[in-house]
Amino acid sequence: MKKINLPKFHRQRFLLSLLESAEGTLSKIELQQRLFWLHQKAGVSYYDFIPYNSSYYSFQADSDIKALQNLGWLKETDKNITLLESILSRNDYKTENAKMALFLSNNTVLFTIGYEGISFEAYANRLLENNIRLLCDVRKNPFSRKFGFSKNIMSNLLEKIGIEYQHIPALGIISAARKDLTTKADYSQLFLDYQASLPQQKDALKQLTDLLKNYRRIAITCFEKEHQMCHRHCISDYLETKNNQEVIHL
Repeated sequence: MKKINLPKFHRQRFLLSLLESAEGTLSKIELQQRLFWLHQKAGVSYYDFIPYNSSYYSFQADSDIKALQNLGWLKETDKNITLLESILSRNDYKTENAKMALFLSNNTVLFTIGYEGISFEAYANRLLENNIRLLCDVRKNPFSRKFGFSKNIMSNLLEKIGIEYQHIPALGIISAARKDLTTKADYSQLFLDYQASLPQQKDALKQLTDLLKNYRRIAITCFEKEHQMCHRHCISDYLETKNNQEVIHL
């Protein structure tokens, strides 16, 4: 094993374990996002954060990254941070919080989210707070009069905060099928028809499940605030039943 000094502080070891859990490389934006999510949702308390470029940022974490690079643990480039030495294989590394970070970062979750009644900023914050790395738009026609929610604008804005975007139109519902829906019975019938046709969308479902395997934390999105009133719940129910997939509705 290569001779290298262990970092002095537990928070620095925590950073290394987080990189290890992400297969060794994260963009600078994504590392800050994952750190923020762990502090918000998992009770980790190594760093404080300030709002920064529509996201959250810790200057202490940035300083620790530079210190770890000087120690030879990682390499920092303009956009990415790459782990150079595996820390989990070392006998002298036993920080329980790092193991927790590994578990949380590898947890695979399918989220669903609608944008009805909220601004793009509030919507984006929900994605960031839940460490979502990819947004899959399951609208047939991804256009909206509401700022930030048409395909091209949404894709560009999300890219600025380190979240990728993909449109999967095959999982959408045609506009004609949504006309004249006034009662709960109308919506129930729409969803029954959609559920019956969903298994036929093998390519689109495979695309979604493959993305979930690769990104681990993705969200599918449409308009309606309540998931029960949107076809996205049919997709998540299908994957939850078929693949025993963990699902969270935001």
